[in-house]
Amino acid sequence: MSDSEPELEGDDATVWERALADMRELAAEREADGWETVTVQAGETTPEPPSAGASDRFGVVYTIPNNTAAEVQSVTDVASIEDYTVYRRQLGSTLFLVTELADSESEMALFVAGAVDLDVADELFAAATERGEIYTHLQLLDWTHIASFCHDDPAAFMPEDA
Repeated sequence: MSDSEPELEGDDATVWERALADMRELAAEREADGWETVTVQAGETTPEPPSAGASDRFGVVYTIPNNTAAEVQSVTDVASIEDYTVYRRQLGSTLFLVTELADSESEMALFVAGAVDLDVADELFAAATERGEIYTHLQLLDWTHIASFCHDDPAAFMPEDA
């Protein structure tokens, strides 16, 4: 998966499976270099604009499985995650994202995969562009906050034509 690809053909399930396979491959490459990695497949990914609630909690919200929370926290408690790379593919109105959140000093990386419905993302993307930043939020189904990360390049999370 490149950090950007042209629109794909197929169905959402096929592209989603490719995104997950790419995420595992990216993690394996890091592990081969001696890094500790955690991969997370979001059950739901929501583009949350500032108007949806607290204005400081806007961004891409990933609802992650309960059984991955401890693994995620094992990375976020130790690593100082400041680097990120976003890999994306688009199929119709769905943007498939794999975000690598990394700390090169501790050699730890967290990979998060999700799919954003572009039909409801315009307000988020407009706010992120205006503010010059976007956030990644990880939460559980019961809204328990796990981690948040600020990114200074909102365009990395948007489709090519945004």
